[in-house]
Amino acid sequence: MNLVKRALIVSAGAAAAAGLLAGPASAATSGRAFPPFTVATASTHVTTAAPGNGGFWAGVSVTRTATVSGGTPVPTFLCGAGSFTCFRYRATLQDHGTFQTFFNAFTPNQSRPGRHIRGIVNGRVNGSATFASFYASKLPSRFNVPFSFSGPSSAILTWPEEFFPAGTRFAGLQMSPWTFTYTGATFCGLQIWTDASWNGHGDLRFDGNITGC
Repeated sequence: MNLVKRALIVSAGAAAAAGLLAGPASAATSGRAFPPFTVATASTHVTTAAPGNGGFWAGVSVTRTATVSGGTPVPTFLCGAGSFTCFRYRATLQDHGTFQTFFNAFTPNQSRPGRHIRGIVNGRVNGSATFASFYASKLPSRFNVPFSFSGPSSAILTWPEEFFPAGTRFAGLQMSPWTFTYTGATFCGLQIWTDASWNGHGDLRFDGNITGC
C-alpha cells in the first residue's frame, strides 16, 4: 500500500464520564442517555517518509485531522474474547501538507519499472481516508491523540486507535476508500501523482508520477 503515516472528545456512555470530558469539541449527543453518540476530532503534525512501489521516495510533513464518531453499543463478542463492552464507530481523516523528494529514489509510480527521480521536487500533498465501520471495547477521547508524530507511514492504517486508551480491543478496522494526491512544480512542468484505493495504488500508467524531469 502506497501511503503516508496520525491525528476526539468523548460523550461517554455514563453521565459522569460525559461531564468529565465535555469541552469545546464536545460530542453531539442524542436525546437518549444511552446509547451515547460520540464525535471526537483531533489534529496531529505528522512527519514521515512516503512509500512508493520502489521504496521511500519523499519526506512528508502534514497536518492530520481525524474524527471518530458513533459509539452504538453492540454485542461484546464483536470486540473479541475478554471484552466487557463493545461499541461501533466510524472514522475519517484528512492530510494537508508538503513533501520533498529524495534525489535518485525510485519514482512513486513504477508502471515503467526502474524509473528514478531526477531532482529535488518540493510540492503539496492532500489526502483523505475513511474507516467505514469498526468496533472498539472502550470510549475514545481527543486527549489521547498526540500533538505530533514522527514515524512510519503505515501508522495511518490504524490511526483511529490513537483516540482510545491503552488496552482497548479493536476489530474490523480497515481504511477504505482513500486518496492521496501529490503535486509538484518542476522544470518540465507541473507533475501530479495520485495514490488511491481505486487506481491500482498509484501504479497504473495514467495515475501520474513525480519524476523531477
